[in-house]
Amino acid sequence: MLKDWLFHKERIIFSCFDSSSGVEIAVTDMRLIFYKDGLLSESLEAYNLGQIAGYRIKAAKKAIYIIAGILMMIFSLFMIVMVAEGVIKASREAGLILVIISGMIMMIGLMIAILGAMAYHALEIIAGGTIVKKSLRISKGELEELAKNLSHTLTPMIS
Repeated sequence: MLKDWLFHKERIIFSCFDSSSGVEIAVTDMRLIFYKDGLLSESLEAYNLGQIAGYRIKAAKKAIYIIAGILMMIFSLFMIVMVAEGVIKASREAGLILVIISGMIMMIGLMIAILGAMAYHALEIIAGGTIVKKSLRISKGELEELAKNLSHTLTPMIS
């Protein structure tokens, strides 16, 4: 439990849970903490606020997923057109199976492209001379609250 890892008289100012990675993000009066509770072990990544030189929160999209999804949709559409036009010689049953499989591939490609288009946020922290990047999938309200609580003690980087 995160509270077991707090220092004496340290208090949590803000906390939220990133459901995609299973990490609890907490801003205390002393540290920025990334805590993950697993079945067999716990992991804790903490950065003292005094050691953090700056931070940046930016929206990002996974372009590789968008590209892969679009390519899958184009390939499957190409296959459907080739079967329909008779370029691929197949019996009626085999042609129907090819069209069904191509349609399924098209739907998977569409889902992958949508997944890539969904924005996630990246938190970049400069701590100890190194840049630490964390991807965040939290609500916009939680993101604004995290930025507000970090800005009380830190200076955001201008990008």
